[in-house]
Amino acid sequence: MIEKTLYGIWRNKKPNIEYVYAFWSDCFIINTKDKIRKFHSRVDQGTFIGYSKRSKSYRVYNLHTLIAEETIKVIFNILINL
Repeated sequence: MIEKTLYGIWRNKKPNIEYVYAFWSDCFIINTKDKIRKFHSRVDQGTFIGYSKRSKSYRVYNLHTLIAEETIKVIFNILINL
């Protein structure tokens, strides 16, 4: 059984998949745009919809504002079943 990817064969090293996430996974967007009061939430819930073509950021659909936005300040909600 072959356990190498094309990248691993080409570069002779394992690919870094630390920043690869499944599409439509739940995430939280850290809100830095709005002026936040003392007891208001600093995060908005969102859905991961892809990667940016222009920069190293994520495309996320914000469920609070109902707008797709690009940001690097994202926390992914990953549940691992062992």
